[in-house]
Amino acid sequence: MTKIIFRKIKADCKNKCLIVYYDSVEDQPIGGGPSSPRACKQIIKINKSNENVKIDLEKIARKIWRKTTTIPYQNYHELVAELIQLEQKCSKDSIFLEYPVNVYNFMDFNWNDLDDVIKTSCDGYDSISIEALDSYIELLYEDLDEKIKGSCLIFKLISNCDCQEYFARNDTLLSALSRVFREDGKKSIDLSIFIAGIFGCLSKYRDFQFAITKHRVGSTCLEMIYFEVLRTESWLREINKSITKTENRTEDEIDQSTTAMNKSINQARSNGNFNEERLISERLSIVQQNLIKKQNTFFRYSLYILLNISEDLQLEFKIQSKGIVMILGKLLERNNQELLLIVILFLKKLSVFKENKQQMQEIAIYKNLSSLLYLDHNILVLNTLKLIYNLMLDHDIRLFYIRVGIFPKLVSFLSKNRYASNVISILFLISCERKYLDIFKQHLVINELMRIILAKIDCQTILEKLLVNLACDQEIAKLLMEHKNFKEFSRNTIESNRLEALQLIRNLSCHRVRAIRSMLMAEINVLIESMMIIANDPQQNIRLISMILFEYTSILTNLCASSSNETDWFEIIKRYSILDFLKRYSQKTIDNQNDRNIFQQSLSSVVLMFGKMIISVNVIKISDDQNKLIDFLLENKTIDFFLNLINVNQENDAIVSNSVYCLFAIVKQSQGLRKKISEDSKLVDYLIELMYDNNYKISTMCTYTMDLISMEDQKLFNRIRNEKFNAYNSKWLSIVQMDRSLEESNQQMLEDMFIYPDLFLKIDSLNDSGSDNFSDENFVQDNLVLNQ
Repeated sequence: MTKIIFRKIKADCKNKCLIVYYDSVEDQPIGGGPSSPRACKQIIKINKSNENVKIDLEKIARKIWRKTTTIPYQNYHELVAELIQLEQKCSKDSIFLEYPVNVYNFMDFNWNDLDDVIKTSCDGYDSISIEALDSYIELLYEDLDEKIKGSCLIFKLISNCDCQEYFARNDTLLSALSRVFREDGKKSIDLSIFIAGIFGCLSKYRDFQFAITKHRVGSTCLEMIYFEVLRTESWLREINKSITKTENRTEDEIDQSTTAMNKSINQARSNGNFNEERLISERLSIVQQNLIKKQNTFFRYSLYILLNISEDLQLEFKIQSKGIVMILGKLLERNNQELLLIVILFLKKLSVFKENKQQMQEIAIYKNLSSLLYLDHNILVLNTLKLIYNLMLDHDIRLFYIRVGIFPKLVSFLSKNRYASNVISILFLISCERKYLDIFKQHLVINELMRIILAKIDCQTILEKLLVNLACDQEIAKLLMEHKNFKEFSRNTIESNRLEALQLIRNLSCHRVRAIRSMLMAEINVLIESMMIIANDPQQNIRLISMILFEYTSILTNLCASSSNETDWFEIIKRYSILDFLKRYSQKTIDNQNDRNIFQQSLSSVVLMFGKMIISVNVIKISDDQNKLIDFLLENKTIDFFLNLINVNQENDAIVSNSVYCLFAIVKQSQGLRKKISEDSKLVDYLIELMYDNNYKISTMCTYTMDLISMEDQKLFNRIRNEKFNAYNSKWLSIVQMDRSLEESNQQMLEDMFIYPDLFLKIDSLNDSGSDNFSDENFVQDNLVLNQ
């Protein structure tokens, strides 16, 4: 057997392919010598059928990973990163929808805001090489300026060459960096940025994360982040104090030497353009503004490290217990988009757990998210939508977002395919509560949803579930029906047997609207034929068959209840052999208990459908031959079949109830058959017995059926009247009978006590005394003790 050891993936721009390098090792028999690994490579060609079509990178990566055996799952992100690099090198204009979110771990950081610091720190070092690493490490033991220079050189080295593994194994380097980070990080923000960047490069790869956890870099990052947040808050408090003092002064007291900035503030106030954030920004000195920019960079790198190492759940719980949610809530107020992206990614990861969501709700993080949807940053907006979805599982947060007017912005995102799936998931949560369905009553919303479902984007299933909820409202159902392509969609749904889409049609069929009824009645033949095909398909899972069959029969049942007299249901029953289909389906045996429950539910719906079809038969229309329906029922032994079905499924109230309803429909629609039915003692006895059933539907339906049967026979009428009285008053009659029996029993016991007094006294003394003497004196004494 061959063992494959993955080495690396490389993008080959010249041949427009990916090259996977790996070692192949042949397993030797027991006792044989070890075999040497053989270096191999696999070439993966990336074909584009159309250069103008946008490509989803994650789909390509998943497809490659599934088909190849040389790339382990832990290197999946590396595969996606190489795909990005291949596209960036080989084409001038990238045609990808956007970079996948998880690929953010492999995207290069933007170092532009550190150019000045890097130039100053690396002055005198024209070339940087790994051979001089020891000299760089020695700088970490000098004064603060030399430490900054050494960390800068190491940072440039690790970011420009493929030496992460060497760095991760160099314990001397990591110990020195972690010590300097812990002891001197608060003294210089530049030093903290460079060291965080070094560990950030290592945290990209899961194989090197041990170097971070071993030296407790994560806890140091949290401590440094908290320190910088507190420092910023102290600045803002001082600025707010100065603003308060300035506003309390009169115009005459304003010093002329400091009016340049204050005049601009007053002018902004007079024009109505006063902005508190802008005022604070103007009050900040240039040094403080530069420091805030560096803080944002440091926060970004530190959170990047914490986000990567939190892939380990135990580490994530530790990070969460140290107040990371509170820190992220503070950082969410910053206006740096790259920092906001890391914050949102972290919050999204934490929001999977209920405890974290409760903490986010307590500090009102969700109130700062809706404004992020208006930023021009695709990945940030996409992840914000995902975070909002996780939080909107809570009813209170869902209500807040609806009240602040997030719905119009969500609707505007429907036109962008990159956001469609997440937006539809959020809309589905909103639609789960019926009181919010009114906001969907817009042609624009319905048209966009229909466009997406006809375009067959990846979010088909959740979109169909959304439409299922929306179809519960009659006005929205009308809007759906008015769409020009809905008829085509409904026909494709019936032919494809998609469960969620069939649920949508079932909800539509519940509304007694002429347009909906007419469209579905035009597809009645297709519905029945599809139902027959899916029920007889041996390749399908019985669970799926039962669920789909339930939807078909529910649609047909609703159509029977709302159809006009023009539909000849008796002809449909005969043409498609509905009764024979019911008999065959009821004879199926299911071993699995869960599958059996779903099967019985579908069987109950088939029985109800047949009863609705019988009750919907227009007997006036076949008045030329009144015996057609009677002959059909007698010929197929319909009554005997339903009695047997009731007997077999006595424990299932739904099947019994619907079977009795079918008997009621048969008796009601065939007056000439009632005389014969009244003579059938088996049916009458069965129905009388079911009249005493605890299930209200069963007992009531039996009562109605017996009323129809008794109209043909006076003797049977009297019997049924008495049985109805007994059934209706059975509870009270049983209580009266019980009281009468109890009274007779007590009277007999009283008489026995006078006849055999000693016997009863001795029995009582056995119960009330632990003494061995069972005399009357002991008995009286014990009773006195008990009564005290």
